[in-house]
Order: sequence, then C-alpha cells, then structure tokens
Amino acid sequence: MAKPISRKSKKLPSDPNQRMHVLASQLTPVAEAPKPPDVTQDDIRRVMSALGKRGGQKGGKARMQKMTQKQRSDIAFKAAQARWTKVEKA
Repeated sequence: MAKPISRKSKKLPSDPNQRMHVLASQLTPVAEAPKPPDVTQDDIRRVMSALGKRGGQKGGKARMQKMTQKQRSDIAFKAAQARWTKVEKA
C-alpha cells in the first residue's frame, strides 16, 4: 500500500501512474472486512444431519437396484443367520 503524503510535503511523484496510485489510495476509503456470522455446534449438527439424510435415503435403494436377486438373497440369509444365532447375555 502506498504511503500517505504527509502534510509537510505535498510533492507528488513525477510518474503519472505512481501519482494516480497515491491519489487514489488517499481518496478511497478502506472497507473493513465483514464479521463472519457466529456458528454454534447446534447449527453445525443441523446442517450435517440434513446432508446425511439427503444421501442416506438414496443409498439403500440404489444399492439394491445394482444387485442381482442372488446377491440380495445371500445378504438376507446372512442377516437372518445373525439374528437367530445371537448368544444371549446372562
């Protein structure tokens, strides 16, 4: 950023480009960066939940459409075996 001209010295640079740069930097106000919004953990949880639901609802249906009947049957058989062979805790 160009140095502002002090009140003691009003001499501008002789190069027209440098002169315009100095004048423009003095006349243009410096904008402050906007403050980012406060984001809470609850906001983050809500957004991530919405994203998870969006993809999760499509996943099972798309997976089943890509599988053959034999593959679906094997998965169902394994699930049934796991349900019936569980060992109960005492």
